[in-house]
Amino acid sequence: MWSGDRCWIGLVAAALLLGGCADVLVAAPPSSTMTSTAPPPTTTTVAPAATLTVPAPLPPDVAEVALDVAGVTRSYLLFVPESLHPDDPVPLVIDLHGFTVDAVRHGSVSRWNALAGIEGFAVATPSALGDPLSWAIASGTASTADIAFLLAVIDDVAAQVTVDPGRVYLSGFSNGGGMAHRLACEHAERVAAIGTVAGAYIDADDCAPSRPVSVITFHGTSDLVVPYDGLSDVFPAILDWAHAWAGRDRCDPLAARSEVSEDTVADTWTGCAGGTGVVVYTIESGSHAWPGADRTGLFVPTDTIDATALMWAFFQDHGR
Repeated sequence: MWSGDRCWIGLVAAALLLGGCADVLVAAPPSSTMTSTAPPPTTTTVAPAATLTVPAPLPPDVAEVALDVAGVTRSYLLFVPESLHPDDPVPLVIDLHGFTVDAVRHGSVSRWNALAGIEGFAVATPSALGDPLSWAIASGTASTADIAFLLAVIDDVAAQVTVDPGRVYLSGFSNGGGMAHRLACEHAERVAAIGTVAGAYIDADDCAPSRPVSVITFHGTSDLVVPYDGLSDVFPAILDWAHAWAGRDRCDPLAARSEVSEDTVADTWTGCAGGTGVVVYTIESGSHAWPGADRTGLFVPTDTIDATALMWAFFQDHGR
């Protein structure tokens, strides 16, 4: 639980859009700054029409699946390439959207379905609850509904597709990255690796996974929503967060740094238990955005790397 200044800072961080993809409307400037001496014209005030959030259309070949979890109806989007053989065990990527962002719009940013059609794996994109949509990311809290839901999603997909239990991966953006972290902490036996972008990790030290979990993350140094260097005692510094995972995975204590692109370096921990690994991609001057995606909302992603492609390559090397 939060208290005092910590709670206030956390609320401010939430107000800054943990998902980072909400639309922002800016009033148009006046057409002229000249001063007029004429009396203002008579006007009639008309109440503005309500602004509605129109659901994005469901992409082709994607099914919306409803699940009853403890008496609550939840849903997720499921993409299964037609090329998959029904008897061959395949990887499953659970893709978690950010704060305020629905599953369809998030999927258009992460682009996991397109890659799955090429590489041959299943993708499930669950929907959070709430208005605005949000995952319960604080580790150790009494709110376990989202945890139960995500475990149910894994089981439900496995009932429809032959899923390799050693190749179940979590991908998440911002608030969704925090949820991936929490599930890995609390149910490491169900997850081989997690991949996060601009992840928001709350109570990150309250994490004791039952087994090592591989971790890959991408974060910009100019992220104004989830600061790279941390925010008070709400969000940890990203390298500290990754170093903690390297400790849990019993990796070699020092990471090796390599230049990946003109604006990105990677810190990689090796020698980890059970063949796991930890890597951080740091984007210099990067914002709260998914590398390699088209611009969405306020923030412009780097185009020098593709987080989805790099994440998938990492997942392929880190099954269990």
